[in-house]
Amino acid sequence: WTKSEHNTLDTSHAPEIARIDLARVLLDVLAFHPGDPRAFEFFEAPSKSRIERALDVLHMLGAVDDARARLTDLGKELVALPVHPRVGAMLLAADDVDEAALAAAILEDDRVWPRDVARESTDSDLAVLVDHIDRRRFHEIEKTARDLSRLISRSGNEPLKHALLAGFPDRLCRRRRKGEPEALMVGGRGVVLGRESGVDADLFLALALEGSGNNARVRVAEAIALADIAARTVTADEAVFDGDRLLGVRRTRFNGLVVDEKSGIAVSPDAAARALAEHVASDFARYVRIEPGGIPDRIRFAAKAMP
Repeated sequence: WTKSEHNTLDTSHAPEIARIDLARVLLDVLAFHPGDPRAFEFFEAPSKSRIERALDVLHMLGAVDDARARLTDLGKELVALPVHPRVGAMLLAADDVDEAALAAAILEDDRVWPRDVARESTDSDLAVLVDHIDRRRFHEIEKTARDLSRLISRSGNEPLKHALLAGFPDRLCRRRRKGEPEALMVGGRGVVLGRESGVDADLFLALALEGSGNNARVRVAEAIALADIAARTVTADEAVFDGDRLLGVRRTRFNGLVVDEKSGIAVSPDAAARALAEHVASDFARYVRIEPGGIPDRIRFAAKAMP
């Protein structure tokens, strides 16, 4: 690397506890140290915000109670699986344990994630990886998958795609524009679908993320259809402004993420009034001209008209 690049490097690596995903760590802490994990005395304590994010993931998966201080029955099952809780939740939800165990082994080993530009379009990077992993590495993956299968005492009732949703519900993404790699993920975070992914669907799960912030790269993705998430979506008609035009839009959301929308919907008077008020408030000076001294006069008028 160049001298200028060298000068921007950190003098040392941050401690591992400051870099890793804490969901697995806190799952283990709760298993051997019952009580509020926020009060656990780490040798080098991670930030409170990172602890809360990890507890939110465990709560989302159903591994901890609402107070985020006690393992649920599912959480106790996840402790016994030597994988990330997301991957464990997928394993326990799947109806085909062997298929799910193979997917889990791939997701747990970033050495087999794709690195070259995808040569074909697909609905599942996982399926492509199964067909293209080199034989020596694939034998390792198969062994890991067999070991995981033996640890599963019960099977779920979901096909693999739905089982992946059980483990990664907050990783659903929608492309910002059709055919472009930029996408928006549940929660409002921006991500970029890597060139090594062959998934070309508008909706997809980000199963493997690399990097942070709004430039995180999705290296392994799984296409999702609206039908796959229909039971967990909410649809509502909304009034929105496009420039100065009021439009009626029917939006379908999954965990807050807009996954489908149709324009040309009739707008109710109440919805139109709310949209108009919000639109005017966003640029009040543009739409409401008030002469000097005019505000007190208007307040007095309002007080008289509506005592």
